[in-house]
Amino acid sequence: MKRFYTFIALAVLLAAFAAPVPSNAAPPAPSPQTYTVLVGLEKSQQGIDVMAFFPSTVTIHAGDTVHWKINSNEIHTVTFGYDQDDPLPEVIVAAEALGYPPTPSPLIANPEVANPVIPGDGYAGGFANSGIMGREEGQFQDFSLTFSEPDTSYSYVCLIHGWAMSGTVSVKSPDTQVPSPQQ
Repeated sequence: MKRFYTFIALAVLLAAFAAPVPSNAAPPAPSPQTYTVLVGLEKSQQGIDVMAFFPSTVTIHAGDTVHWKINSNEIHTVTFGYDQDDPLPEVIVAAEALGYPPTPSPLIANPEVANPVIPGDGYAGGFANSGIMGREEGQFQDFSLTFSEPDTSYSYVCLIHGWAMSGTVSVKSPDTQVPSPQQ
């Protein structure tokens, strides 16, 4: 009788391991990736500056991060929250117009342009800004955003150079194939 129960137990175990896996199971979500975008380009031997983002369009999955890194001696910003029809803020403004006390220089960098604004729980739209990026002391060298909303595209602009220097982040759902950061 003991052999019979052993045989039944073995048959049940084999049946459990031989059961087919449901074919409608979702593929595992890809692990978050970081994509790098170079900000500006420069050939210093010839005094040539290129006002562009490299690449200008990045396609990622929701949950991925884009890391912008300064790549020239020119100053730039990476700023989200404006459409091409919107007027961009002035880079230099009168200190007095912002309520600052009179100073030897009546003009200052517009805080909306100069200061970083980084959303805490992942970017899903609205205003985000790198602040002034450059290679000088006190300027930001890089800026990162993690994108949380799938099936959305976000335009960004350099507030220093206007829409002539702009880019797009296209965010896809995890089941959509996108290029790897190396591609």
